[in-house]
Parts: sequence; structure tokens; C-alpha cells
Amino acid sequence: MASSFGFDLRTLEAFVQIAESGNLTLAGQRLGMSQSSLSQILTNLEAEMRVELMDRSVRPMEITTAGRYLYDRAQSLLQEARLTSQKMRKADYKLLRHVKIALVDSIITAVGKPLIDVLRQRTQSWAAITGQSHLHAHMLLSRQADIIISDDTLSDHSDLDRHRILREPFVLAVPNDYTGPKTLADVLQRLDFIRYSTSSLIGQDVELFCASPARSRRCACSWTTPSPSCQPWPVPSAAPSPHRCVCSRAASASTR
Repeated sequence: MASSFGFDLRTLEAFVQIAESGNLTLAGQRLGMSQSSLSQILTNLEAEMRVELMDRSVRPMEITTAGRYLYDRAQSLLQEARLTSQKMRKADYKLLRHVKIALVDSIITAVGKPLIDVLRQRTQSWAAITGQSHLHAHMLLSRQADIIISDDTLSDHSDLDRHRILREPFVLAVPNDYTGPKTLADVLQRLDFIRYSTSSLIGQDVELFCASPARSRRCACSWTTPSPSCQPWPVPSAAPSPHRCVCSRAASASTR
């Protein structure tokens, strides 16, 4: 099959030997090829590149400026090909070569050890990155990470695999001495509401819930210092209930 590059690895290997020896006969002995075969390879390569690579007017032949450029590039390509061939023959394909996983700090403190144990069993090497979920989403979409554990399901991207691993309900904490009505709307109307910043995904979920027509006015509360003694109440089921979700690109998880 003809190559769209104008050369293949065998052609480059022949050219390197010709350039180094300056002699077709000597290059042929090193490669186990006839002089006429090498001469034809060199002629065809020059035709494909549309430039003279070896100066045949002198003996031994001398490499031209264009030939020197191709020689340097060919050395790099051949070296990479040799390394690839060696690694392909020695690699253990039962394990993934390298997996990069991103997750929030609170999750790695809870599941860090069992997670790392699994990574060690199934990968040749791995890396774990912590930080905010929205940064992890960007890493996954830009292929800087293979897997993320996040409360952002990236629902707008249909090419991702998702697996729910745990669910965490929101809890509203109020002072122990609070005796007022216990509906969420009444509590938010009577007490200042301290909530997550909208720079976090949880904060964005809370804001979306508070922005609903029935609650938007009551949630517009000022910041205050919380009471040192609080009692937690579960937020009604209508409130957002964030979950941690494992997201991955199917291709990345299987090939990287």
C-alpha cells in the first residue's frame, strides 16, 4: 500500500545507512540489500520529497542540506519506532497503562485507601488529583483526566459513562433554642441563611433551589455569625440532594 508520507520506516532506515556510509555498496552490506535496490530506494525517495538528498557528483557521496534535515528527522522517527516495538512486545495488556483520577478532598479522605488499592491492582501507574468539582469537569472534557468523582454529572455530555456511588442529602442547621415553625420556608423567613458560595457546585444547587418562585424571596438573607450550638434538620425532599457520581470517557478509560 502506498504511503501518503512519501516514505516508510524501511525507506528511512535505508536512507540513514546511505547517508552515514556515503556508499551504496557498504550500506547494502549493512542492510542485506543489493546496491541496485538501495539506489532505487534513494531515487524514489528524492522523487517523493522533490529534492536532492545525496550529492552523487562526488565520491563518496555527500549529504545535501535537505538530506541532513531528513537524516536528523529520520533518526528521531526510527528511534521512536524501535522503542515502540520494544514496549509493545514487553507490555502487560492486562493492566491499564496510566489512569488519572480527579476528586474532591472530602471524598478522598473517605474512600482514598480502597480507591488507591483498586488503582494499584488495575493500572501500571496512576495519579490522583484533588480540588473543586468544576475544575475536574474541565479536566475530563479536555482529556486531562480519565475519571472524576464529582457531584457534577455533566448531563449535557452524552459521550460519558456515569455510575452513582453515594448520595448525600442536604441538612439545614438551626440554633438549639429555635422554637418557631419547622417548615423550610418559615425557617428561612425568620433566620439568616448561611450557605455555600456559588463558586462551588453545591452552592449553585442551593441557589437554584432557592431561586424557585416559592422560595426566592425568603432566601435573600444576610450573612451572620452562627450560634455555637445548632440542631440539624433534614431539608425537605423537594430540595436538591447531591450525589457523588463517577464520570469517565469510555475511550479514555479503556485505552489510556
